[in-house]
Amino acid sequence: MNDLFSPSLKKYQDLKQQVQMDDLELGTGGTDPSQNESIDLAKFFEDVENVKEDMKEVENLHKRLQESNEESKIVHSAQKVKDIRARMDSDVTLVLKRVKIIKGKLEGLERSNVANRKNLGYGPGSSADRTRTSVVSGLGKKLKVLMDDFQALRAKMNSEYKDTVARRYFTVTGENADDELIDNLISSGESESFLQKAIQEQGRGQIMDTISEIQERHDAVKEIEKNLIELHQIFLDMAALVEAQGQQLNDIESHVAHASSFVRRGTEQLTEAREVQKSSRKCTCIAILLIILLIIVLTFPLWSPLITMSMFLKLFVHRHYSSVTFFTNPPSKESEIIHLCRSGLLSQAIKLLKTTEKISSKPIVYATLIQTCTKSYSFNHGVQFHTHVIKTGIETDRFVGNSLLALYFKLGSKFLETRRFFDGMVYKDVVAWSSMITGYVRIGKPKISLELYGEMIDLGFEPNGFTLSAVIKACSEIGKLKLGSGFHGVVISRGFEENNVIVSALIDMYGKNYASGDALKLFDELPEPDAVCWTSVISALTRNELHEEALGFFYTMHRKNGLALDLFTFGSVLTALGNSGRTRQGREVHAKIVTAGHCGNVIVDSSLVDMYAKCGVVDESQRVFDRMDKRNSVSWCALMGGYCQKGEFDIVIELFRTMGEVDLYSFGTVLRACAGLAVLKSGKEVHCQYLRRGGWSDVIVESALVDLYAKCGFDNYAYVIFRQMNVRNSVTWNSMISGFALNGKGAEAIAVFKEMISEGVKPDYISFIAVLFACSHSGMVDEGRKYYLSMINEYGIKAHIEHYSCMVDLLGRVGEVEEAESLILGAEFRNDASLWATLLGACTSSTNPTVAERIAKKMMELNPDYHLSYVLLANVYRAVGRWADALEIRRQMQEKRVNKITGKSWI
Repeated sequence: MNDLFSPSLKKYQDLKQQVQMDDLELGTGGTDPSQNESIDLAKFFEDVENVKEDMKEVENLHKRLQESNEESKIVHSAQKVKDIRARMDSDVTLVLKRVKIIKGKLEGLERSNVANRKNLGYGPGSSADRTRTSVVSGLGKKLKVLMDDFQALRAKMNSEYKDTVARRYFTVTGENADDELIDNLISSGESESFLQKAIQEQGRGQIMDTISEIQERHDAVKEIEKNLIELHQIFLDMAALVEAQGQQLNDIESHVAHASSFVRRGTEQLTEAREVQKSSRKCTCIAILLIILLIIVLTFPLWSPLITMSMFLKLFVHRHYSSVTFFTNPPSKESEIIHLCRSGLLSQAIKLLKTTEKISSKPIVYATLIQTCTKSYSFNHGVQFHTHVIKTGIETDRFVGNSLLALYFKLGSKFLETRRFFDGMVYKDVVAWSSMITGYVRIGKPKISLELYGEMIDLGFEPNGFTLSAVIKACSEIGKLKLGSGFHGVVISRGFEENNVIVSALIDMYGKNYASGDALKLFDELPEPDAVCWTSVISALTRNELHEEALGFFYTMHRKNGLALDLFTFGSVLTALGNSGRTRQGREVHAKIVTAGHCGNVIVDSSLVDMYAKCGVVDESQRVFDRMDKRNSVSWCALMGGYCQKGEFDIVIELFRTMGEVDLYSFGTVLRACAGLAVLKSGKEVHCQYLRRGGWSDVIVESALVDLYAKCGFDNYAYVIFRQMNVRNSVTWNSMISGFALNGKGAEAIAVFKEMISEGVKPDYISFIAVLFACSHSGMVDEGRKYYLSMINEYGIKAHIEHYSCMVDLLGRVGEVEEAESLILGAEFRNDASLWATLLGACTSSTNPTVAERIAKKMMELNPDYHLSYVLLANVYRAVGRWADALEIRRQMQEKRVNKITGKSWI
């Protein structure tokens, strides 16, 4: 809030100082009230900053309370619950102290505002009073947000505690408690009443831990709720202060609105005065014209004889010398050649040039001829004109030189010839330098283009718009964000910030370097962005995986602004639709492509194949691919990626074999297919073919190789490739961690994970799936719990169903079935059958038949056709001697026609 009002405060202080200077000039003298006001406001804003620091500390304490609450969910020991309770009590006490301090400071600021209004010139509605009132109001609103956060935390803790009591009640008694019973248990604080049945059946020793834990959890919730209620009351007291401040601001706004009506009426009167002034000026001009006309009429007899003599001389010349032409020249052949070239008639211009007895030596003629050869794609004629230029000695002319450079650059087969001609040019202007810089960017050598730019600047040439556009594209290719930002500064300093071509290149540069915020800010500053700028910002958002925002820009561009859509626009929006899985909208865009007549274009068709493949509609992708007359590597790779995503790996390998010219990008897809089939022989063949094609240091292909060898059981080969990689991304690290985990090497997987973090690579949710999987298959329970909490609290990654499945498997393998069940019940995926199936498998080794029975019945509710639920429950009943119940389960299987699937073995 301080930042929002600092400009208005500065303007107000400057105005007051100017008034004081005027008083000094008039000799009035006196004290300097603005100085006192500045001191008061400085003290005011210093107090405001102190309040902000206190609020920041309250926010940190709120975050700590949330983390402690999340930690308490997975703790089942009374001592640990007691420790967490003590820590949370301490944090809430600190919050109460800090909030009381904030309350006192806000009341002090309000009292200061009231006292300040009594001073002369600082009353209600003044600039200083509006500033102070708005700042205090802003602090109050921020405090209200904190109040809502603590209220939400309080409600969440009560809800979770009710769920815990209900779950414990069901665990102990086997009965479901209604809401009224749960509220009575919580309000009474006595847990022995509903534990009596369990004590009688199982003995007191087995249930005392549960009693202690429930009592500790009850005391913790009640104590924290009491403190939060007290905290809420403090917030309610301060809400009145916030409402009063808001009412004062509303009064100020009403005064401002009242004053605006007077300003509006004054503006209307000024407009009327301007109309009267224009009318008077118009009358004056008419009067002056009438006076001039009167003078001409009066003086006509004096100069009429001169007009008669001029007409007589023209008649005499026409009669006696009509066959003679004065001061005119017949059109030359050079001008005719230039005219034919500008009309696109190159062949006729060449014929006319051959009939000329003397070859022209004018640079403009050959420059025009060479430019026409470039436009007509006639490279041989251009080379012939180059020889004529050398013979006539005009190759040093800068227009001729630039025309020849453009000829070799656009039509030459070897860029080395273009560079050789450029080096031999006697006179190089900024156009020649820009052409070479652009050329190196187009052939994929952006570093050389930046070196050329440095040479051009050292020679004293000033870059133009084309030069800056080329070097910005070079920065995009090599990923130099800081250098590109530096060129952005050059663009602003030279006044090119509204050039759509340059701005489009800047947006593309920021997008490729994952600075989408800067790209959007730059786009918003454009007064009238054209279709190229819209396409650039859509492409930048798509590249940064902001697909919804990209689609929003596309609809605004097409429907609201009505701009034309080109091939690149369709390509970018199809990529966004494919990545977001919007099949219906993708078909709509496909229809627009058909109506626009872009079908048959290899870029658009390849984007359509990719879009349908990513949406999982591989059949539609295959149909578009079959209709393509010309296919490139992008279309092949897109189709193979669609089949690979669908799990049809055999088709991927077959497409790879029938592919004509194999592209390096296709190796990554086919290697993933080999890994999915676990066919080591085919994978090695693809690996050898990749090396023969000169492939090396491609992070996508080498990550796929690591995944292939790890899934085929050769994790040592995978680790060798992993160590030899120069560049590793998150996919590479995840593949190596998963490889060790799949092969039962949990310690090695954890070591690679720690190395990944030490090198500054931020783990994602897939990384933690691999780590938890490694802990599960290696029996590392404590490590699994630690990394699970670290994922949620430290990295802020929401637990997916895969993480819960790994944790349930981890706890089930070591016999912690009840803790695993508690984890499932506290998850949003509590009704997912796969989680209960994982827990059901762990119950085969459980020594608690009650828990196994409860989990089996839960699985029967979620998936009545799952045969293992019935088999496990029947086995449990037999183990405890309940033969009648076991026979009943068998009878239910027959009634529901649930068949037991027999096991198979290839040995």
